[in-house]
Amino acid sequence: MPLVPSAGKAREPQTGPRPVEIRKPGDLPTHETTGERGVSQLVVGAHLCPPPAGTAPLAPQWMCALMADDMAERPAPNTAEVTLTICTTCKREGVDPEATRPGTLLLSALSEATLPAGVAVRGVECLSACKRGCAMVLTGGDTRWSYIYGDLDPEAHVDDILAGAAAYAATTDGLVPWRERPQVFRKQSIARIPPITFPCKDETT
Repeated sequence: MPLVPSAGKAREPQTGPRPVEIRKPGDLPTHETTGERGVSQLVVGAHLCPPPAGTAPLAPQWMCALMADDMAERPAPNTAEVTLTICTTCKREGVDPEATRPGTLLLSALSEATLPAGVAVRGVECLSACKRGCAMVLTGGDTRWSYIYGDLDPEAHVDDILAGAAAYAATTDGLVPWRERPQVFRKQSIARIPPITFPCKDETT
């Protein structure tokens, strides 16, 4: 008995690649790839749905890129010791000149505090920043930027100095993001000095 076609418009055979479904923002990302034998594969999130038996799927390029990023070599941490150098002869406006110098008090307060890992403190006589006392220099080896700070108060700024030194020690180049710096380090910086390994302008042109 001959077959009778069903009523309605006959469905035309599909040619070319199947359209990829576009999802709205917030949905799981969906990608459609094609295996070696033209077998469609569905990738949802980070999971690759297995193709039918007997087919050989190809690894999605985006997954290979993620694996390459994970395996990329990360820069080694900077283990050079960080040093806080405090001027012990610094004065402060409004302080009795015959009393113990505020710079000496600042050095004592920092020496008695619990210093961050990899941070040391020392005192020197005069940093030639007499109008900005108390003054301090923050250094960290040949590859970090160095900083000079002034107008430091031995009674109010010790915690901020320790927090700033810890953030500085965690960097490889001494450049702490602005928003992560204590207020003292944002507003009371006198100067910054490039590391000895920093290329001069002539070498970069």
